[in-house]
Amino acid sequence: MRMSRIGSVPCALATLAVAALLGCGDDAKVPSGDPGVDAGADTVADAGEIDMGKDADVAPRWALIARADDSPSASTKVVAIDLRTGKPEGELAYVGIASVRGRGVRAFVIDRDRDRFVALDPARPWTAAWTHEPKSEDAPIAATIVASASHAFVLRPTVNSIEVLELEGGKHVADVDLSGFVDPLDPDGRVDATDGFYDATAGRVYVVLARHVPNDPLQRCTASKPLLVGIDATKHAIVDLNGEADGQAIVLAGQWPQPPDGGGFLDESAKVLHLVDQGCYEPPSTAPVGAGIERVDLAAGTSSRNVPSTLATPLSSLLRIDASLALVRTAPPELVWRAWNPSTTTLGAVESGMPVVAAVDGKDVVGLVERTMEGGTTMDVVRFDPRDRSLAFVAENVLRGARSVRASLVVARATGGS
Repeated sequence: MRMSRIGSVPCALATLAVAALLGCGDDAKVPSGDPGVDAGADTVADAGEIDMGKDADVAPRWALIARADDSPSASTKVVAIDLRTGKPEGELAYVGIASVRGRGVRAFVIDRDRDRFVALDPARPWTAAWTHEPKSEDAPIAATIVASASHAFVLRPTVNSIEVLELEGGKHVADVDLSGFVDPLDPDGRVDATDGFYDATAGRVYVVLARHVPNDPLQRCTASKPLLVGIDATKHAIVDLNGEADGQAIVLAGQWPQPPDGGGFLDESAKVLHLVDQGCYEPPSTAPVGAGIERVDLAAGTSSRNVPSTLATPLSSLLRIDASLALVRTAPPELVWRAWNPSTTTLGAVESGMPVVAAVDGKDVVGLVERTMEGGTTMDVVRFDPRDRSLAFVAENVLRGARSVRASLVVARATGGS
């Protein structure tokens, strides 16, 4: 059913504030598949669109959702919802807390505790295609994985290199050395590769090197600056992004780029990368320095803070709807979305109807909303149009389980099948 205005469905949004209650429908099919993954984040996790197919005109087919319960022996289910029918097509069950993420053309389940990740089958994303365990024994699992048309680039913040794997089968084919980008002022000697974006038109993978001071809960300002580096997606080699300037990387304008939970988007046609920066702090002041959205001009090799933020809560996520509309979310505990026109330098009004957990399907938002029902709470999968604030239910009362903010959602196109 379709509601004309978001205000027409107050019950579906009554408990939205930090809602990420995720479960699965009773009719979901459970394959025998992989024995389990234990991973994820303590807050609302990755959101965005991935293109799992070669036909860009095909509408996204799947909503891939990971949810964990709150029991002492936490378990997680990754559920695939068919966006055409609203039915759960299948699920993967894991031990521990898992998250599903997608950057590029494939979706992956992250397993931090076991130091591995699972590539999902693009035709049947409720099944595991292959599993990879990074070769470095002392390195936690990837912060994110960026998939090009043929390879997966594994980014791990504690390792100064990027593993390159074949997208089909997961065979290791190369390592991209990042040690030349270590800042001498950074005491841990790590480049902190935290996020990445695939540019299909340029055949490049762009990687954010945060170069943080390790384990600093205060996010204090330092002389070390984050960088953006480019990698040739075919040759697996560093490319020069800054022209005549020294080095090969673009020096970013901010200092604390947001980790990969939807903290940026690439505009391939304009050759511009928009990144959320949480800002840093200079005690005793509690106001963040340099917080906002920065605009990285990939053609010119420059970066500037395009949208300053004076909000008390840092920004955390950024979704692109179209050339004139994006949505920006604040970090927990607020978790509020605001509209933004990427051609302007100011944030717009609060989008009160936006689901907290959200992804983009190419034209609208696919999201998860929590509502109260007899005997507890449940989650609905919805489509939300931020242009007119209309809401349509995709799947009602199909995701239920324990309350948790450890939720992750991506939408994906399908390959193979109908």
